[in-house]
Amino acid sequence: KAVGIGALSEGTGDQLHLALRLAALEVQRKPERMMPLVLDDVFITSDDARAANIFRALEKFSGHAQVLVFTHHQHLVDIASRTVTPALLRVHQLPEVFGRGS
Repeated sequence: KAVGIGALSEGTGDQLHLALRLAALEVQRKPERMMPLVLDDVFITSDDARAANIFRALEKFSGHAQVLVFTHHQHLVDIASRTVTPALLRVHQLPEVFGRGS
């Protein structure tokens, strides 16, 4: 049965949007146009199971392009560490310098 996008939960709609973006980028890939994929707060409406599935999809996508994911949520780093092949994952943590009353 066909379901309109308006009938989807916010999280499901967000995952659908990301899947469509990845598919569109996949179709447009060419050796002379290999740009990194940069994502910020892409997991905001995802539960842990969906986040793990997204990390798996991004790992597959990273076979042909660098994928950068920005987050300030440690639990997402933990999920990525359990989900993504260790040789393909690099975690960079910025020092906490803001909000310390400098």
